[in-house]
Amino acid sequence: MAQATPNGQLTLSDYVERTLREGAMWTLMCVALYLLLSLVSYSPEDPGWSYVGETVAVTNIGGRAGAWFADVGLYLFGYFAYLLPLALGFSAWVVFHGPAEEAQPRIWLLALRWVGFVLTLLAGCGYVAMHFSALATNLPNGPGGGLGHLASDFMQERFGAANGILLAAIFLVGFTLFSGISWL
Repeated sequence: MAQATPNGQLTLSDYVERTLREGAMWTLMCVALYLLLSLVSYSPEDPGWSYVGETVAVTNIGGRAGAWFADVGLYLFGYFAYLLPLALGFSAWVVFHGPAEEAQPRIWLLALRWVGFVLTLLAGCGYVAMHFSALATNLPNGPGGGLGHLASDFMQERFGAANGILLAAIFLVGFTLFSGISWL
């Protein structure tokens, strides 16, 4: 975080840096909220990527863009599409938190968190697609989405009956990397 000068006032560069970080944080938080509201208000009848036909009315809170995002997100990731706004909100917090004394370790930490996010998303979608297919009430491609179908088919083909255990392990490792929360 920027430190005040000995006379108690911020320099112009400190002020600009702080203002830019705060602006980026608010922008990312608002986009994350918009995406979350778009996902929550998803309707299969809204015009979107997987919708066929003509419709004039859009019931999604996010409008046509929100309907498209919700449709694509739920089609690709199923219920795990709700992690996308969460990851964006987490990135907003990291941006606002400010640069560390050494910028390099922070970049590696952020990269490690995003690797954890991708592992969590991949393994979670695969596990949900494999074991919770009855939960696909109105989702366009099942509870795990297309990524879940790919992951579960890949794991089933290569690891047989043990694939659920391996996906659970990958999920736990990914979530630990993403969140920093220890399971012990």
